[in-house]
Amino acid sequence: MAAGLSSCGVGAGADGGVVSLDAPPLPSCWAAVNATFPLELGTGEAAWESLPEEGGRAVVVRGPQGGYHIYGRVRSAAIGPDVRVSFRLRRADEPDAAVLNYDDPPARLRLGDGLAATPEGNSTGALRVIFRALSGPAEVAGMPFRFEACLQDIATLRVATTARRIVIFAAP
Repeated sequence: MAAGLSSCGVGAGADGGVVSLDAPPLPSCWAAVNATFPLELGTGEAAWESLPEEGGRAVVVRGPQGGYHIYGRVRSAAIGPDVRVSFRLRRADEPDAAVLNYDDPPARLRLGDGLAATPEGNSTGALRVIFRALSGPAEVAGMPFRFEACLQDIATLRVATTARRIVIFAAP
């Protein structure tokens, strides 16, 4: 497993490259209002696992530094070889819920370094979405969350966001 973890809480997983923090100063992915493109949100450490709009599942995992995370993945046929990606995790049933994970600055991924070409489009590897403060899986297991992703194509500055309602489960 790659060891690189960025300060945004997104880190390389089993099949991802080391995350680069040298993204140029660009507008916040979350504040962008320009054209969007289709973006899929998934999970899975070893392989892509699709997340439906509602009822998807993600597993909370204890990380190598003692914190907890879930895995996030995004893919799109409409992105280039150099992107920034960020995830947000919030309690689903609380209006204006606080972001529970580290989400800024976004991780920068390049084709061959955390981003791979697939038949479905360019796809990130498994990225760790790290909780800010979690003392154990019991705090989140079985609860509904809003899992959001934001991806920005560096060359075009186009941005896409997507979200799913998921339930988090503890690793067996």
